[in-house]
Amino acid sequence: NQGFGLLSTTEGAFLFKLDLTNGLDQDIRSTIEKASTALLNKPQINSYQNLSFKVFESIIPKALYERIKGKRLMIIPDFILQELSFEALNTSHDSLQYLIEDVEIRYAYSITYLERNKQVKRRAKNTFLGFAPEIFQKEGLSDLPYSGEEVKQIADVFEGDMLLNAEAKKGVLLNAMYDYKIVHLSTHAGINEHSVPWIATNDS
Repeated sequence: NQGFGLLSTTEGAFLFKLDLTNGLDQDIRSTIEKASTALLNKPQINSYQNLSFKVFESIIPKALYERIKGKRLMIIPDFILQELSFEALNTSHDSLQYLIEDVEIRYAYSITYLERNKQVKRRAKNTFLGFAPEIFQKEGLSDLPYSGEEVKQIADVFEGDMLLNAEAKKGVLLNAMYDYKIVHLSTHAGINEHSVPWIATNDS
């Protein structure tokens, strides 16, 4: 019951073990569940703080953490780790301090994709496109009333464009996204080992 992680840097590659015999898999699943639920009181916050720190220590060894602090990190996760928000992991035993405060994180889901992505010819002429449906027709998805304001504030910084509410449709996004260097999606999405990845739009 072992897994492995690989850190590749300009200084070299570092292989490390992940011990799955101490309930790490279940701890990761519990952390994902807690991170997707509103933490409404101190006991709930403390519970997430402790569990998230335990997961952090288990999958990011201290020596590795020292190498990535203050740098950009691309994570290519597998299996249940595809569902984990690494940026929300707690890095402190004594307080709640998120990994995103120390590391700029990006994700990719296969090296094959990265190689193919390098071959794509970019034609982006504009800087920023913000996308926020706010209201969803799909059953089970809650509305995100503040997502529009989030997009507006970012668009002001980049002097960019927005697709909000009824404009935030799948077809509109697909037609427009390649014209922009940055596409910010403020919506629901999902990816796991049991279903096809999805992103919620105003009409789907």
